Amino acid sequence: MHDKKRQELYELFQAEATEHLERMNEILLQLEAGSSAPEEETLRELFRVAHSLKGAARTVNRTAIERVAHALESVFEAVRSGKLGLDPDIADVLYDGLDSIQVLLSGQTEQLDLDGVLANLAGLITDEDVSPPGPSIPDQPSPHAGPPQEPPGLVAPLAVTQEIPAIDHQATDETIRVPVGKLDHLMAEVSNLLVAHMNIEHRVASLRELRAMHRRWQKQWRRVNTTYIRLVRAVTQNPAEMSQWKPVLDFLQETQRYMRITGKQFTAVERALNEDSLALGFAADALQSGVRDLRLLPFETIVGVLQRTVRDVARELNKEVLFRTVGTRIELDKHVLELLKDPLIHILRNALDHGIEPPDTRERLGKPRQGLILLSLMQRSSKVHVIITDDGYGIDPERVMRRAAQIDLVSSDEAQHMNETEIYELLMQPGMSTRETVSTISGRGVGLDVVRDHLEALQGQIQIRSRIGEGTSFELVLPVSLSTIHCMLVRTGNELYAIPTTAVLRVIEYHADAVFQVKGKPMLRLDNSPVPVAFLADTLERGHQLDEIGAEALAIVLSSADRQYAFVVDDIVAEQEVVVRNLNSEMARVRNVSGATLLAN
Repeated sequence: MHDKKRQELYELFQAEATEHLERMNEILLQLEAGSSAPEEETLRELFRVAHSLKGAARTVNRTAIERVAHALESVFEAVRSGKLGLDPDIADVLYDGLDSIQVLLSGQTEQLDLDGVLANLAGLITDEDVSPPGPSIPDQPSPHAGPPQEPPGLVAPLAVTQEIPAIDHQATDETIRVPVGKLDHLMAEVSNLLVAHMNIEHRVASLRELRAMHRRWQKQWRRVNTTYIRLVRAVTQNPAEMSQWKPVLDFLQETQRYMRITGKQFTAVERALNEDSLALGFAADALQSGVRDLRLLPFETIVGVLQRTVRDVARELNKEVLFRTVGTRIELDKHVLELLKDPLIHILRNALDHGIEPPDTRERLGKPRQGLILLSLMQRSSKVHVIITDDGYGIDPERVMRRAAQIDLVSSDEAQHMNETEIYELLMQPGMSTRETVSTISGRGVGLDVVRDHLEALQGQIQIRSRIGEGTSFELVLPVSLSTIHCMLVRTGNELYAIPTTAVLRVIEYHADAVFQVKGKPMLRLDNSPVPVAFLADTLERGHQLDEIGAEALAIVLSSADRQYAFVVDDIVAEQEVVVRNLNSEMARVRNVSGATLLAN
C-alpha cells in the first residue's frame, strides 16, 4: 500500500477510534450515574462500540489497541449478561482501559503499562481469558499519523455521583467527514467573494457619481444649447447664412439626443449593477454563514471530557459531587471549543479542590453530603456566556490579599484599598495560589492564569463572583466564532488596523495633559480607576512622532479577560465584518497581531 493511502487509512481510523472512545466514555458515565438497572439496549450498544473499535484496529494492524478493545468487549459482555455488576471501582478499571487506548493513539506510550491494564481488565472476569494472543509491547502509530494528542491521565479510584443527560446519537441526516483545513480554505475563498462584492459596491458608487455628474452636464448643456440656438437665430436673419449654420445646429440637437440616451443608459446600468451587487451580497453572506455553520459544533461534544474530569478528580479527593449541565446544545466554532476546553477543566478542578467541601464537612455545615457543580450556557447575539457555579466554600478575600502580599503581587497598603473584583483578579496572576501545600491537583500557582491566557486568545472576558460559605461562580463570555469578526477599523499614521469590537469598551478623546504616571507607567483615569495607556503604533512597533499626534486623537479602551488598556490612534475609519485569515508560518510569531483580512481596496 502506498504511503499516502496508508496515511489516509490511518487518519480515518484515528477519527473513528476517537468517536468510539467518546461514546464508550459517555455510556459508562451514564451507567455509573444511573440509579436504576441499565437498559439492555444501552449495554448492547456499549458492547457493539467496543467490537467495532476492535475490528477497526485490526484493519490497520494496531494490535495493542485491538487487544485492549477485545478485553473491554469481554468485560462489557459480562456486564450485559449479568455476570458482573458495575460499581465505581470496576468503572475505574474500564476507564483506565479507555485511557490506555487514547495513549496508544497519541503515540506517547513511554509511561503506559499495557500489560498491567490488560491484567486489571482480565481480573474482572476470572473464568475467561480476555486478552487475545499478541505482543505485550504497545504498537506504535504510523509515522504519517500527524501530531500526537495529549492523553488523559490514568486515575486512582474514588467516589462520585453525576447527573448526565442522555444524548440521542441516532443520525437524522447523512454525513461526511471533512477536514477543518478544507473548511478554512473554503472560508478564505469566501472572503475573496466578499472582497469582490465590496469592489462592486464601490463600482456602483462610482457609477452613481458619474451619473450625477452627467445629469449636471446635461442640464448645463440644455441651457447652453438653447441660448446658442436663440443667439444664432437672432443675429442671422438671412436664409443663406442660416444654411451655413445648419450643420452646427443639427450637431447641437443630435448631441442633446445622445445626452438623453446616455442618461437613460446610465440609469439602467446603475440599476442593474445595483441589483447584481445585492444578489452577490446575499449569496456571499449566505455562503459565508453556511461555511461558518459547518464549523460549529454543539458544546455537548466536549461535555464528556468535562464529566470525566469531575468524576476522576472527585474520586481522587474523596468527594461526592453532582455535576449538572444546562444549555449544552448551543453551538460554537470548533476552534473556540478546542481553546475553551482547558480553561473549563482548570476551573472545574479548582471548584473540586478549593470549592466543594468533603462530605463530612458539608454535613457539619448543614449542607448535603453531595456537592453541586452547575455548568450552564446562554447565547446572546454573537457571544456565548459559560457559567460554572459550585456550592462550596467560596473565596475568602482576606486570604487572597494576604497571599498576594506574601508573594509581592501587591503591597499591604494597596491590598487594603482593593474592592472584591480587584481581589478576585489577583487569582489570575501567575504564581498565585491560596493552597498552602502542593498536591497533585493544585498548589503550584498554575491554573487561573492559564484560564486568563486562553480567554485572551479567544478575545473573551471572565468575571468571578463568590460568597463565603455559599459558593463561587465563574462567568466566561466569548465569541461564537473567530473566523469572522465584527471589527473597528482604526488608522495610525498611514496604516489601517482592525480591532474586534467585542474587546472595545469605549472610545474617548485623548489629551496628553491628562496622562499621569503610576510606577513609571503612563495612565489615563477612567471611572476613577487608572488604565494603562500606550500608542498603538508603539505597541505594534511601527513608531510614531509625538508632534504628529493631532488634537483630535482618540483613545480606544479595550478589555481582555480581566484587564483593561487604552490605545491611542489617529482616527476611527469604520466598523465592518471581516474574514480573518491566519498568518503564514513566516509571520506567525509577529507580536500583537493575530491575523489579516482583505478590504475592498
